[in-house]
Amino acid sequence: MADLDSASLEDVKNWFRERYGPNNAVLVLAGDIDTATARTLVEKYFGDIPRGPENRPAQADVPTLPAPVAQQMKDRVATTRIYRNWIGPGLTAPDAVALDVAASVLGGLVAVRLGLPRVDALVSVLVAGAIGWSAWGILRGASRVLTDATIGSVEQVAAAACTVDGVAGCHQVRARGVGGMVRVDLHVTVDPQMTVARSHEIAEEVERRVRERVTGVAEVLVHVGPATHQDQGRSASE
Repeated sequence: MADLDSASLEDVKNWFRERYGPNNAVLVLAGDIDTATARTLVEKYFGDIPRGPENRPAQADVPTLPAPVAQQMKDRVATTRIYRNWIGPGLTAPDAVALDVAASVLGGLVAVRLGLPRVDALVSVLVAGAIGWSAWGILRGASRVLTDATIGSVEQVAAAACTVDGVAGCHQVRARGVGGMVRVDLHVTVDPQMTVARSHEIAEEVERRVRERVTGVAEVLVHVGPATHQDQGRSASE
């Protein structure tokens, strides 16, 4: 962004003068029109626009890697995706069109071109099966979310909450969601003589501790209540 921040108004004007001209534009005509009529109309409406400077597309070298790179990224969605990418020449490279055509030919109907027409049908069935299996996995995961299914271990959430100093007990733990979007709701009990300010601090610490120790938790709602003699050793399943 440093080059954009340092650009002046005149720099921006020159950039448009060099690139926005008739000799660097593509005019698309669609409909019932012939070449002669189109040329006449184009010359009538655009012919008086002067030609701009000769535009020379920026050249960029194709980047190279010393070895393949594999990266795993997690998003707040329930869909698993796999991308495989290869580096190739840019759109302005002389070989770009030829490589695009070659990829289309080699990547589609290969078996037919090799005299094995049934193989492509078999591959199509396998691809359809793979798509169906993926769709079933997506539907199964989505149905758990739509039905508010319980995800994760409530015992793990309760154990994390009970490690906070001042928590006498933990119960009514609920964890619902999928992937990295799990919402946790729990009740903790504290000393009835404790101040409101201290109770609030404990609730915040419980939230932090659960997020830290339980994987995939996106939201934690902590309810604080007074402890009784029955709260000692009370489990999350109660």
